[in-house]
Amino acid sequence: MVYDAVGGVTTASALASLAHGGRLVVISAVGTRTVEIDLYRKETRILGCNSLRLDVVESGERLAQLAPYFESGQFRPLPIARRYSIEEGRDAYLAVAHRTRGRVVICP
Repeated sequence: MVYDAVGGVTTASALASLAHGGRLVVISAVGTRTVEIDLYRKETRILGCNSLRLDVVESGERLAQLAPYFESGQFRPLPIARRYSIEEGRDAYLAVAHRTRGRVVICP
């Protein structure tokens, strides 16, 4: 399962990281809302959630429901591929746009 909180520019990378039968949850779209995808070979399931319809409390409740899966190790984040400083923020966004496999992290 991949929880894509950025969407748009990150969706292709998120899809590529899914295992066969994996699930993708997308809550936002930065840049483009149109993404070319191939669902058939991997039997992927995609769930879109309009997070603008949720207030802060409802969003927190949904994240709290996911927490036990991360705490137990059942959900594991992708490894960190690259770290960037705040000053390198533009480069970090370009790395995501160029489909860097793994997490791109901006460190303050």
